[in-house]
Amino acid sequence: MWADHNMHLDEAEQMVTQALQFDPNNGAYLDTLGWIHYRKNKFDDALNELLRAAQNLTRPDPIVFEHVGDTYSK
Repeated sequence: MWADHNMHLDEAEQMVTQALQFDPNNGAYLDTLGWIHYRKNKFDDALNELLRAAQNLTRPDPIVFEHVGDTYSK
């Protein structure tokens, strides 16, 4: 939620990084981390995480694909 509102990005990154330690292939967590990187203007890092998220989804998610597209456009 914080990443969507461009708030508390450092804290959000710490939280999602902890979650990824327990579930490193969780597509939703990876998308969140990628979007945090996007919001921090770290577009290469964002794209890496977002593509990993897309590969690890259990079903297609248009939000993840939108995030990938937004990142490619940067």
